[in-house]
Amino acid sequence: MQVMHWVSGFGKETEVLEPRELRLMIYDELKLTQKIYKRHFSISHP
Repeated sequence: MQVMHWVSGFGKETEVLEPRELRLMIYDELKLTQKIYKRHFSISHP
């Protein structure tokens, strides 16, 4: 999705405020990505 790619290009300080649907979609994608990285690369939070 081009919008998500554009938003992620701003880095970890990015926060989507509106529309709520986009904010939730990005949140869901990040949670899924976090699960994948934890499972495949054993990354843990400090």
